[in-house]
Amino acid sequence: MKVSQIGIKIGFVFALLLAVVSAKADVNSEVRLLSDSFISSSYNATNQSSYQFAGAAFTTDPHSPDNAKVDMNGAFAFGAPLMSYINVKEVSYRIDSAENQSFTVGRHHAPWSDLDRRWNFGMIEPVFKWNPLNPESQGLTGLFWDVKGENASFGLFGSFIYLPDQGPSFEINSDGQFVQGNPWFQQPPTSIKIFQQATDIQYHFDRPNETQVVMQTSYGAHAQIGDNTPWHARVSGLYLPMNQLALGYDGALSIAGGTQRGEVEIQPAVVYHTVTSTDLYYQGQRIRSGVSASYDHPNGNSTFDPAWTHPVYADATLLSPFIDVLLTRGWTASLQHLQVSGGKVTETGPLASPDRASITSRRPSKIGFAIR
Repeated sequence: MKVSQIGIKIGFVFALLLAVVSAKADVNSEVRLLSDSFISSSYNATNQSSYQFAGAAFTTDPHSPDNAKVDMNGAFAFGAPLMSYINVKEVSYRIDSAENQSFTVGRHHAPWSDLDRRWNFGMIEPVFKWNPLNPESQGLTGLFWDVKGENASFGLFGSFIYLPDQGPSFEINSDGQFVQGNPWFQQPPTSIKIFQQATDIQYHFDRPNETQVVMQTSYGAHAQIGDNTPWHARVSGLYLPMNQLALGYDGALSIAGGTQRGEVEIQPAVVYHTVTSTDLYYQGQRIRSGVSASYDHPNGNSTFDPAWTHPVYADATLLSPFIDVLLTRGWTASLQHLQVSGGKVTETGPLASPDRASITSRRPSKIGFAIR
């Protein structure tokens, strides 16, 4: 799989920002040698169950007043290239100006929604899902303008670069089958029953031009009051692409060469949505508690051909009360609940069926208790 020109350009931009950050701030760097193993005796998603990595990480103190911020890491998997990864959570540089104003450029975490960040939901900020059991939030990429007053703050965001959720890598071989090279990748079915006969499926991934995917417009704003009091209130709104690509597909039965097989073509597309969020919370010395709510309104327009089967997204309302208790330095007990109303993903098109779930999914419903 060749590296595209647009990927090289984005990588060059992040490398340039990292060089600027390293020159302007105290960057901690480390080299890592690690191993991952799957202990289940019945695990057979790939040909091996243990992987060895060599990698590096670059970070700055997120609480420091430095203008430059970086939080990125990567690793190379020996003998398993599909397991290698690069995770860029933040690489940004802030320029302070008069009257408490600042401009930040790069990949940057901003206070959009406590719910989205707390659950690593990927509704606003993209999520690194190389290991789906341990998702990590990544900042939006673009230009940020912030103004801070005595007891309030306001920010604007704009961008023409779109980087979606980063999931496990995969490949499709010349036989139209997904390569078993990454155990975190959920492989689609390899066969289907047609006329009471098991029939192999051959996949064709219609890979879009990277420029058509990456070059997308996003903009948003957020405001907060109570910066100098225990009670805080925040509201935000954004218009941006969903961080999960929509998957459309088309299929046909082929009997070429006397062999019966199903041929399925998959095509990803970018879908926009509008997200509004509200946070209200109390911040004490040892306790932080409150509630975060969001409303997700997908854009009804579709870029898929009517002949293709594709997902249809419904509006969703999300609510998450929480309480965090600081037990001791570095240890916090958190109790949080997530409730999702709406947001069902259905399919429309020639191959859609009300008895079958959409191949595109976005949201879990979960309750959690964690000590971290």
